[in-house]
Amino acid sequence: MNTTPYYRLLGPLSVMMQGKEVPIKGKRHKALMAVLLLEANNVVDIESLIDAMWGESPPMTAKSQVRICVSELRRRFSLSGEWAGIETHPSGYLLRVPDGTFDLFRFTGLVREGRRAADVGHTESAAADLRAALDLWQGPIAPGVESLLVRSAAARYEEDRLTVLEEYFDLELLVGNHSRVVGELTREVSQNPFRERMCGQLMLALYLSNRQVDALSLFQSTRRRLVDDLGLEPSRALRDIEDAILSGAVAPLPDARFRAKVLSPLK
Repeated sequence: MNTTPYYRLLGPLSVMMQGKEVPIKGKRHKALMAVLLLEANNVVDIESLIDAMWGESPPMTAKSQVRICVSELRRRFSLSGEWAGIETHPSGYLLRVPDGTFDLFRFTGLVREGRRAADVGHTESAAADLRAALDLWQGPIAPGVESLLVRSAAARYEEDRLTVLEEYFDLELLVGNHSRVVGELTREVSQNPFRERMCGQLMLALYLSNRQVDALSLFQSTRRRLVDDLGLEPSRALRDIEDAILSGAVAPLPDARFRAKVLSPLK
């Protein structure tokens, strides 16, 4: 019988064991579990756990309450006393997470493989790896866990996700899959209107889908937003894409000119 849990943090925090979710009740327990997962296989000192669970106003009994929370988590996850994932160390606690049992580890592993494939020119394989990594995300990291430490980590990983998403769009554009990504790009740009790299990718996808007017309209709306909200003009890279579209310099198929003149300025 496999008693190894599967941990999910790319979306709602959950722990699955034998196909069933183990309930984690209480905001302190959720904050504790989220921090241990974010630092999986590393010791988290007791002070960091206290900070994550109570912020700047911990109770006098904080250390003993951390120990109680750890004991309760162990009890909830224990199957016949076999599971011992949370280890006690002199300075704090460590959550032992084996390979293949944590969605965040799977995400970083797939991204690493995808980037390696891209580096050696295996564009379609790289795109498949990055797509698989992105599909692991079911929403923001641990929504509802009101811990400054967890929310800060969630913001960092969200930035990583967006960067990987942009890399994925580059790869799909390079192999001519502009029609496949135009819908997703439209949605992402509407949610992240100041990411100029993504705006440029959508301009290219629209242009290559015979929607030149929409592509140029997107540039103008992006420029107005940047000027009105930030007091900034679009980057040289984004203006280069507009110029390429206006002059018809965007290659209709992915080739060396397409890579050199259009995608490389976005990176």
